Amino acid sequence: MTSRLTSEQQRRARRIAARLADELNVQLTDELQQLAADLVRWLSDNATPQRRPHRLLEQLAELSGVGPGDHSAEDGGLDRPFLQKIIDTIADPLFVKDEQHRWVLLNDAYCEFMGYPRGELLGQSDYDFFPEEQADVFWEKDNLVFSTGQPDVNEEKLTDAEGVEHTVVTKKTRFIDAQGRKFLVGLIRDITERRQLEERLEVARRLMSLGTLAGGIAHEVNNPLSYVLTNIEYLLETLDDPEEPTDEKRRALQAALRGAKRVQEIVEGLSTFSHASDDRLRPVNLVEVLQSTVDVAAADIRSHATLVEDYKETPTVQASERSLHQIFFNLLVNATDALGDGDPSDSAIRVTTYTDDNSNAVVEIMDTGEGIPPQHQDQIFDPFFTTKPVGEGTGLGLAICHSLVAALNGHIEVDSKLGEGTTFRLVFPPSRCDSEPEDSD
Repeated sequence: MTSRLTSEQQRRARRIAARLADELNVQLTDELQQLAADLVRWLSDNATPQRRPHRLLEQLAELSGVGPGDHSAEDGGLDRPFLQKIIDTIADPLFVKDEQHRWVLLNDAYCEFMGYPRGELLGQSDYDFFPEEQADVFWEKDNLVFSTGQPDVNEEKLTDAEGVEHTVVTKKTRFIDAQGRKFLVGLIRDITERRQLEERLEVARRLMSLGTLAGGIAHEVNNPLSYVLTNIEYLLETLDDPEEPTDEKRRALQAALRGAKRVQEIVEGLSTFSHASDDRLRPVNLVEVLQSTVDVAAADIRSHATLVEDYKETPTVQASERSLHQIFFNLLVNATDALGDGDPSDSAIRVTTYTDDNSNAVVEIMDTGEGIPPQHQDQIFDPFFTTKPVGEGTGLGLAICHSLVAALNGHIEVDSKLGEGTTFRLVFPPSRCDSEPEDSD
């Protein structure tokens, strides 16, 4: 059941929706209002103590008479009926399995989430209820916890009784009872709504990005197009004139060809940015993706600053091209916005790639703007946080960057000094084909 928003939450949602509508230059639709309401509701739900899985496991361990780590219970622990009542008060789905991977204890939330009565689930295993590919993942993670005793947190897909696929985060911990028997306690958080919300936020941000692109692309295309048109007009006028030197006509054709090729390069770069193949992860040449993104944004950058590019070789990274384009473009737009409207020769944006001492691929995007105040540096990746005036930014760009980088197993760092500028540093681990040593004979 969807929780109702309080009056304050409703006001917050309306402010967020209005800001989005203003930034996107669209009407304040029901879709935008629902997006804002969903975000406020999700943030509210996930701020409560009962939505913190690690604390729930600790509380369950304490109530059961066991401690954290490689847990063992002493005589005199809570009896099963009382323990059942306790775990039924927990809002998140919780399960306990034995070493044969059979469910031996379930709370009401788990049964409701799965869509099956407790009696049908107890004594059964994942393979009795889930698709084989999902059960394989659950079984493998269970074995890892049983064998190592180390807790495991994993994002997984889970299909319920109605065939609805959920995206969940499951934390599993091993416990040992007084007789030395091993049990696995798992706690589930359904993050399906969060993932859907992130996708909707990314679409909103991409719409904003395309709006920013439009002016720069028009300017970038018009220049070479003018070479093409001017020289073709000249050739049409002089085609039948025997007195017009052939060399002049040849030069006109060459100039038109250069202009047409430049337009072709711009269109290819824009197509790559807007329609990067798909979201599947595979080894990607990070420098090539970055260069194509810089080419698309170059016109807007050069109207604000000197653009300096320094690309050194990096390993391939396991990523989707679309995600990388989105990350790079957001940071380039952010750097450009930081410079204001002064003389472009007084400002600079520097784009650099290199390989660090740990064989990671590194991208740095630096601007010589005013910098970020120290008190704001811990907040810049929060959704909707912005220091810009109302109507000049939604605060989505850096939040989306942070989410996308984390999804690619990378991390993002920021170095900023007031009056000197800001550097965003992206660090990505090498893909397996670059990190695994070759077999030796």
